[in-house]
Amino acid sequence: GVRCLAAYLCRSGLHTSEMVRIRTVAGMKRLEMKSREQNLFVFRSSMGMPILEPARIPALVPAQKGPVLRHSLKVEYETVDVTLSSMGNPHCSTFWPDLAQAPVSQLGPMLENHPIFPNRTNVEFIQVLDRHTIRVAFWERGVGMTMASGTGSSAAGVASILNGLAESPVTVETVLGKLFVEWQPEGELYLTGPAAFVCEGDYAL
Repeated sequence: GVRCLAAYLCRSGLHTSEMVRIRTVAGMKRLEMKSREQNLFVFRSSMGMPILEPARIPALVPAQKGPVLRHSLKVEYETVDVTLSSMGNPHCSTFWPDLAQAPVSQLGPMLENHPIFPNRTNVEFIQVLDRHTIRVAFWERGVGMTMASGTGSSAAGVASILNGLAESPVTVETVLGKLFVEWQPEGELYLTGPAAFVCEGDYAL
């Protein structure tokens, strides 16, 4: 979302610097334009520090301090191990040996609306390919299945690193392409990815 806004500002001439600062409800985001080829922009975005304390995610779990890693969560007739975080919005990350077999459309809404999440949650389904590459499917809060997510990719990278399954930088493979997560625990997270113009027009009010 912030990459699309930054690309619009740069393309329209409303902003002329390669560094864009956008204030959001999740804090100030700083975006650095890494490249531009006609209508395709690539930005490196500051995503802030991941929130790992359950009360701030928020998540109603027994642990008083984070991180919450591979927490066993009862969902109907099965138990799912989840890793919890917030990137300004709540995230619940799960790991699967084969993403093609992950029940995204069935399990996604169950986890989104689980009672431990008072504000509901986004859900990531993660397959670790190697120490620097993961493949992710997304169930977004209030939306459903989506083909990519900036905060979701960030949370998936954080979960993979915290569980010792990957190390920074992490390439996140999504249906729409690749994003790149840079994060060291206790530090700020950076996400690099594209924003492309596909059309423009007038909207009549």
